[in-house]
Amino acid sequence: MKVVHWDGLGPVPTTISNSVVAIGNFDGVHQGHAALLRRLRRLKERLNCPGMAVTFEPSPTSILRPELVVEPLTTLIQRVTLLERHRLDAVLVLQASPALLELSAETFWQRLLLRDLQIQGIVEGGNFCFGKDRRGTIDLLKLWCEQAQLPCEVVGDVYRYGMRISSSEVRQALKRGDIRAATRALGRPYSITGKVVHGDHRGRTIGFPTCNLAEIATLIPHDGVYAALARIKSRDLVCQAAVNLGPNPTFGGTARKVEAHLLGYTGDLYDQEMTLELVARLRDTRKFAGIDELKQQLHRDVEETKSLFSQQYQRGRHGRA
Repeated sequence: MKVVHWDGLGPVPTTISNSVVAIGNFDGVHQGHAALLRRLRRLKERLNCPGMAVTFEPSPTSILRPELVVEPLTTLIQRVTLLERHRLDAVLVLQASPALLELSAETFWQRLLLRDLQIQGIVEGGNFCFGKDRRGTIDLLKLWCEQAQLPCEVVGDVYRYGMRISSSEVRQALKRGDIRAATRALGRPYSITGKVVHGDHRGRTIGFPTCNLAEIATLIPHDGVYAALARIKSRDLVCQAAVNLGPNPTFGGTARKVEAHLLGYTGDLYDQEMTLELVARLRDTRKFAGIDELKQQLHRDVEETKSLFSQQYQRGRHGRA
């Protein structure tokens, strides 16, 4: 799959023209996006042409309404990697700028989509808007596609377990610690990635050494203890982990931290990039009466983490994953 960066104003890379496209932020690449991309694949197969997702970096909101910017669910690299799983031919990263976002809806359509990208069709959700002040509506897009004799397919809202799937809904689920709802909406566990750095080394003194993560660019869910899979790509390492998100009130801490206790691993992982896939929320963060009470709870957290993964393994063996 090709990944191409373009400012939307200068010469267009010829390798991405004549495709059917889906345009959006694609933050999280959730189940709603998956439905959109499935329709895109069907359209590209019907027309026998490439299929391309068009996304923005940075988000247009960060330029137009910076006071409304929210923490992203994915970095650009993560977004592209997730889009790649949908068997597209290309991802076009439009480099959002004030000049690009000043384009009127008609100019965006006539110049960028028709003249430069020479699109062969488009697939969008019903709330898609484009152009300056979001004046390009889905109805206007359908009209212009009809006039240009290009297919325009609109995908309706996607619901899972009574929940309308959207990046906003995923974000709200994570903020309240509802990992199950977030997993259902995403179609996979939510993950956070950061760099392993030195902490206060208190965990190792009580028999529970932790990896402290910093430089996390995405949303960190609600405080609590979570069961997770820890992945360190550079070491080809995958471990079960009990993860604490939030402060350490037993020791008087108030700063939010991301600390992962890797089950069965004691090596040095400093400066490595680690990804934590959050599988379940075990409990709230709370203050304990002393070290012994804390250690007893940490033992229970580890056993519950092991039990969760054992249950998942058994379900997988019997085809009920």
